[in-house]
Amino acid sequence: MPPIKEFPAFTKTIKFVIGNLVEILGSELKNYLKSKENIFYYDEVITLKNWSKRNNLSHKNSSLYFSDGVHPSELTYKIWAKEMATFISSKFKA
Repeated sequence: MPPIKEFPAFTKTIKFVIGNLVEILGSELKNYLKSKENIFYYDEVITLKNWSKRNNLSHKNSSLYFSDGVHPSELTYKIWAKEMATFISSKFKA
């Protein structure tokens, strides 16, 4: 789910309301998918602080992660793709 609470272009109110709805939806989706076979859900809540720490970047500069304050930057897509590839490959280890 997108880290709406981290979007620099959104107001505090939008971050709070929509961000919490995203977290609720993510939780409901995770619970729903528990009963499904061969469907995997990556449930880690994305935060710039955690991504920055894992990738040795400054989380204080959110422009690294957002091309326009909302949409992911090239760097964000690279990090996201790497994490998804790691998650997917971990599900298919013999």
